[in-house]
Amino acid sequence: MNLLARLSLLFLTLITACGVEQKPSTLQQKASPNDPTVKVHKVKDGPAEFYVYVSKGKGYRIDCGADEGGTRRLIESLGISLALLSTSRTFNIDSQEYDDWNVDEQPRLTCQPEGKFLYRMDLQGEEKYFLAEPKLSATRLFNIGCTGLIEAMGFALNQSYLIPSYLLTDTKVFSAEDSDDLNCYSGSTEKANWELNDSADVNGNGLCDGLEDCVYRQISTSLLWAKRMDQGLRNWSAAAAYCDKLDYSGFSDWRLPTKDEALKAAQDEMWSEVKVTLLNNAPSTWTSTETTDGKLYIVNLSSGNGATFPKTYVTANSVMCVRK
Repeated sequence: MNLLARLSLLFLTLITACGVEQKPSTLQQKASPNDPTVKVHKVKDGPAEFYVYVSKGKGYRIDCGADEGGTRRLIESLGISLALLSTSRTFNIDSQEYDDWNVDEQPRLTCQPEGKFLYRMDLQGEEKYFLAEPKLSATRLFNIGCTGLIEAMGFALNQSYLIPSYLLTDTKVFSAEDSDDLNCYSGSTEKANWELNDSADVNGNGLCDGLEDCVYRQISTSLLWAKRMDQGLRNWSAAAAYCDKLDYSGFSDWRLPTKDEALKAAQDEMWSEVKVTLLNNAPSTWTSTETTDGKLYIVNLSSGNGATFPKTYVTANSVMCVRK
């Protein structure tokens, strides 16, 4: 959020706080993470095609530019599988259905958060997230039903802007209508940090199973992590060489993570979310970060603790490989 936007939000908060009794919210804002009426349709505009997500009869254009992978992830974040998408109807832009969706009156769903704000507020003891697109309206809020959609749009939940609920419920500085809910076909309100990378999900079931190469995408950084393949003993040189020579899941540019990347993985709860399929139940890895005295960091991906060791130090379960 730029300085002007920050100051505007602070100003709104201050002027409305004066003389306002801050009472518990009675607003029932309940965008759903599981709404079977949600659809995603392909729309044809001459030779061009794009997707429109429809929730509660309103249409939201999905616009990730040339990023086809981002478009696919955004659609899947709504709980719409590729198989389900293939059964969805295709409409022309001049159809009555497209006109009824009023697409131009709704914010676009993009793979980057620029030009949009993510707010959060406490409503009756529940934390709710809201999308705003100032180009349309600085005060019109859209309640988001599942965290997967938030993250697919490039937002970080912990960087959303907290606003007091009375700005919505009492003073009406902001508005949020039930008809503007961004519901998901199938999703969760729980925070997620890791997802199976598309190219690794051969079965298309969102799981790492069978003979699949397990590659997970760290949502906050878009870093890809390859599954630890063995529990061998390695010093740092052997660990670095292992990643350098690794040809896995169609990629050959793997490397050791930096210390900061490993610490961020620990912060993003790598151990609790993907330890079985990705870490093979062993938490530590060598990193590429060297100290001034020539030692290298090993980071525990469960606790986030790190320590330095000489390159000749040999340890088991110590290699995780990453790529962008």
